[in-house]
Amino acid sequence: MAKVGKWFTILGLVIMLASVAVGVFFAATGFGQVKGLAEDAFVIDDGEMTKRFDAGDEIYLFGQTVGNESERPNCRFDGPAPTRTIKSHYDTTFTYEGKSVTSYQGVGFTKSGTYTITCDSYTVATSDLSVTGIFQGVGGVLLAVFGGGAGLVLVIVGGVLWIVGASRKTPPPTSYPPAGGYQNYPPPGGYPGYQPGGYQHYSQNPGGYPGNQPPGNWNR
Repeated sequence: MAKVGKWFTILGLVIMLASVAVGVFFAATGFGQVKGLAEDAFVIDDGEMTKRFDAGDEIYLFGQTVGNESERPNCRFDGPAPTRTIKSHYDTTFTYEGKSVTSYQGVGFTKSGTYTITCDSYTVATSDLSVTGIFQGVGGVLLAVFGGGAGLVLVIVGGVLWIVGASRKTPPPTSYPPAGGYQNYPPPGGYPGYQPGGYQHYSQNPGGYPGNQPPGNWNR
């Protein structure tokens, strides 16, 4: 169990750190592309403007957003050739000059030249609608949140398994004799009252105990 917990912990750390790092990178670069919309944008404010475009160029039109409603201004493009309409299934919103604007239409140019653009209300146009950047930014955030969360769960589960497994593998403590050994052995010099050579209860009379002399004929 301890080994499984160890690998779970390591795997969780790797997933968590990698998810957060990659997610932050994707979010920063993706939303950075969306931020670039404002740098390339220009305004057609209830009037007309003249601008040169090359064949193959595309621009995207944004109407002002108020509350939950987004305006869709009518714009006309007069130039060397008719333009084509580009429909997008994704709406992009960003802030330009303190106003929130949302994309509603794209325009493609088929021939190079100077075009006159006329719109009936406040319109922002930009040459770069980075749908990829939007998905990359949102995906980065989701990766950091959910990937990092999954890694954290693995770290917690692995840590618990590691601790529980390690505690089960710990052997019971072994009792060792105290320093100097146990004190049940005779002290130096023996127990009090004990004389070296054994007990002295037997008679010291070389001839034996009185009354227990051998018959006289034993000495013949």
